Amino acid sequence: MPRPTALSAGRPASRHAWTFSLLPTAVGIVALATLAGGVATLVEHTRAERAQYVLAPAGLLLVACALVQLFIAHRTWHRRTPTRQELVAYGLRFSRHLIAGATLLYLVALAVGPAGHIQAAHIQYVLAAGVATWYTLLVLPFAASPQVLEGWREWTQAKTPRNFGWLVVASLALVVTAEGGLQLERAFRAQGWLASPYLAATDPTGSSATWVANDPVHNTIAGWDTEPLRVTLLADRDAGLSTDPTGCMTRVEKSLPGVEMLPLDLPKPWRDLPSDELALRLAATRADLVLIAVPVCLDVTRAQPVASWFDWRQFELGRRFAPPAVPTEEPAQAVTDQETQLSNLAPQLAACRTPIDPAIRTRWQQTFAAVDRLVTDCRRHDVAVALVLVPGEFQINALLRDALARRCGYAREELDLELPQRKVAGFADACRVPTVDLLPSLRLCRQSPYVRHASIWNETGEDAVANAIGGWLESRYGRHLAMAPQLTSAP
Repeated sequence: MPRPTALSAGRPASRHAWTFSLLPTAVGIVALATLAGGVATLVEHTRAERAQYVLAPAGLLLVACALVQLFIAHRTWHRRTPTRQELVAYGLRFSRHLIAGATLLYLVALAVGPAGHIQAAHIQYVLAAGVATWYTLLVLPFAASPQVLEGWREWTQAKTPRNFGWLVVASLALVVTAEGGLQLERAFRAQGWLASPYLAATDPTGSSATWVANDPVHNTIAGWDTEPLRVTLLADRDAGLSTDPTGCMTRVEKSLPGVEMLPLDLPKPWRDLPSDELALRLAATRADLVLIAVPVCLDVTRAQPVASWFDWRQFELGRRFAPPAVPTEEPAQAVTDQETQLSNLAPQLAACRTPIDPAIRTRWQQTFAAVDRLVTDCRRHDVAVALVLVPGEFQINALLRDALARRCGYAREELDLELPQRKVAGFADACRVPTVDLLPSLRLCRQSPYVRHASIWNETGEDAVANAIGGWLESRYGRHLAMAPQLTSAP
């Protein structure tokens, strides 16, 4: 039988006793915070349109943990005189196990989300519920008998838990160090202090030709006299522009003999590609000019991933070793019904509403940031670049605009149909990037340039877009385009 200590015998408390006397207060404060978190999670569950199957269990678990913690605080309040073993258990080992468990739970939450119906913004509630459960299990022995607390103390001093704790600490240090190193590498490459391994790849044809010099002010191509103008189109499928045999870009190539359109097959939208990978794919085309298609209404209103500490896609390690799965894009349907068309276009009308909504203003900034990164990369490697502004169908069809306004509850004076074009044009002027606005050409069409009940160009629309882009190329590079066929056919 162990000899009674000063603490266990009820004598004046040692210098550590005041630490244990704060335990009921600390557990009570944590219990109130856990209860508030549970209530907030349940309130979020009532507001969220998705992920309700995650938020509801997390909120109930937080409330249950809060009630258990209040019970532990009440039981501990009547046991103010601790034993030395209790003080040791409440010391370093408790904190180490709490940190180790919370770290593992964070890694698990990071691996699970975002996936399927679980949104990245809701993973924090799941992690909070897991940490609260782990904390409750760690403090539960303090409300039990001394025998149970002694057994828990012996378990914390065993070799396996101690090794497990150090393993978690070492793993966490390794992950943080690797992520920090990759972030520094990315920053150095962005500043041009470190050469990109993607750009070190040579042309598979063995040619020494590389991207030609570009004047960033006037965006004219220098030193290009002996070859056709090689143009690469950078556009998502939903932008409408394509290099298909019947597409507008193919018509541009046929109407201008000095232009060669280069197809660029991307595995996913260019905004989701790492900057280095996109630069490699552009370098492989050996393009003289890159046309960036910007659907001015769709780009601003469609959902974009928001940076979150619970979204592994924002971390360099996640991008390097676990790239996000890209859903297979289905070809757009040529004909849809009117109700489907209105449902698809209704969110885009918010881009033309005045005054600008704060959420739309934030998405404008996201769009400009994505385009600015691409323009900067192209200029860094001496490639000419221009923006092609793709309008929304309701900017051309007045009847469709009125139907969407009634559906969204917008008054006619609230809509400024050319606002998106002016926003992008202002950004392009500040960056000294030329723009090709397709809106005037499509408005001049005598017949509808779109397929009925679908935001897809018909023959009339394809011709109008081809004439707009071809006319811009001819006006800017007319002299070179006139010389290219002659130089190419020369012996």
